[in-house]
Amino acid sequence: MEWTTTTMAAFLSSLLGAIGLWWVYFHIGHRRATHQIEHSDDPGRLARLAFTYAHIPIVAGIVLAAVGAERSIAHPADPATLAEAASVLGGVLLFLAGNGWFKQISGRNYPLSHMVGLAPA
Repeated sequence: MEWTTTTMAAFLSSLLGAIGLWWVYFHIGHRRATHQIEHSDDPGRLARLAFTYAHIPIVAGIVLAAVGAERSIAHPADPATLAEAASVLGGVLLFLAGNGWFKQISGRNYPLSHMVGLAPA
């Protein structure tokens, strides 16, 4: 692949998006979830809910966003189809919804930042 300005921009925006997803997931949430589960009356139920069911939309969102990122890097100058745009935006929205659910389970409230991120949808 030739590294043009367009290709480099597509790569960097995909990389920044992946770093952003990583940061949203690991910033505070995992420590709070561990603490909440350790001090819960029913840690098995809470852990199963948080680390099994809530992670289904998180992982699905990451995969969907990765599909869109791969397409944008492979064909950066081509206009995106509706399905390609939906994979990028839908992946991020699905990730935010699942991550918000995870944080709600571990912190008793749905994060305002995640609601703001989901608002344009």
